[in-house]
Amino acid sequence: MGNVIGKQIANENDKLDMLESLIDSDGLDSVIDLLAKVASAKADHILCSYSDSYDACDPEADRWDSIVVELLKLERKLATI
Repeated sequence: MGNVIGKQIANENDKLDMLESLIDSDGLDSVIDLLAKVASAKADHILCSYSDSYDACDPEADRWDSIVVELLKLERKLATI
């Protein structure tokens, strides 16, 4: 059990290191912009995957679109700091 937890911690640390490296090289605003693009793509994928039953996926796609809006607001706010 301890080995599994140790691997999870190592995996999370690797992800944090990669994210920190990306922020260091490209800037936090660029990373947030990338996250917004991923969220937008997720919304599009949901709509495309369920195009025959749009109403069923609409709330999930709307949720991702809302995330995009908030990330872009954060990106603009960070630009002023």
